[in-house]
Amino acid sequence: MSAGGKAVSKESLLTQVWGNEIVEENNLQAQISAIPRCNRILSCGQICQSAK
Repeated sequence: MSAGGKAVSKESLLTQVWGNEIVEENNLQAQISAIPRCNRILSCGQICQSAK
């Protein structure tokens, strides 16, 4: 998802990333908190995969 550095709404994020899947609040929080870690891993040339 690309927002050009702008903030996006929770509803927009859920739609863009998970589509029509039901996502619990704690799962959403966990996935968002993993983003910086994945970015650090990717910058080191490793692959970061996250289960939906």
